Amino acid sequence: RSLVVSLLLLISWIPDGHSVYSFNGVAWYLSTMTFIYFIFPFVIHRLRQRRSARTSLYALLILVGLEFALALMYIPLCSALNAIKLLPEAESYANWFFYHFPPFRALDFLIGCELAIVIAQAEKDISRGRACILELACIALFAFGVAVFRGDGFLSTIPFRRGVIFVPFAIAAVSAFALNKGPAARIFTNPVTVFFGNISAPFFLIHQVFIDYLYIFMDRFFQYGFIMDLVLVTLASLILSIISSVLWQKWTEAKKLSPNK
Repeated sequence: RSLVVSLLLLISWIPDGHSVYSFNGVAWYLSTMTFIYFIFPFVIHRLRQRRSARTSLYALLILVGLEFALALMYIPLCSALNAIKLLPEAESYANWFFYHFPPFRALDFLIGCELAIVIAQAEKDISRGRACILELACIALFAFGVAVFRGDGFLSTIPFRRGVIFVPFAIAAVSAFALNKGPAARIFTNPVTVFFGNISAPFFLIHQVFIDYLYIFMDRFFQYGFIMDLVLVTLASLILSIISSVLWQKWTEAKKLSPNK
């Protein structure tokens, strides 16, 4: 069943936190992106009607607030599912909703769309000094997110889906690198990081397959111990994923340039 729904790009619609990883652990991403591609024409139609970046900024804040509001439902949702005994392992179903369910992940996509409009309008008004402050804010937001995610401090007593705490950091980081005016953005905008950024999509989709099959291969033919197996599988999967991603990128670029496509 998992193979069929994966091939049909429907795996992320199955309300089960385990089945979504049963074939290729990252196939859910393609399933979710298919839904986002489907709604994109409707989204872009509405965005083109925007007359000011301020409207997009308000929309962005509302969407972020909605994500945090839904995150507060995480623990109550698990408790409700466990109480009525409707589904076994209620936490895995809650994880599916907040991590894989296409309509929920579409909120991240909509936040990105609104952010793009805000950045495009504000780019000319952002000085290098403000860009530097934005990068410092990224560091502070990331440190704050890590502390909350680990359960430190007073926020540890609030029951919510803690992964959402990194959304403000992601917004600040994307803004900083899109503006490319601060020192950190300029440092990380180099040929090496650009190379890995260009192959990141195919790399993400293929790496888990290599990891799974390399572990099967190691278990059958070689057993050097946990640490050595981990090192060998990591290095081999990294190399194979990079090679496969580069070949895929070159093939797709050749298809785009081919007159007989």
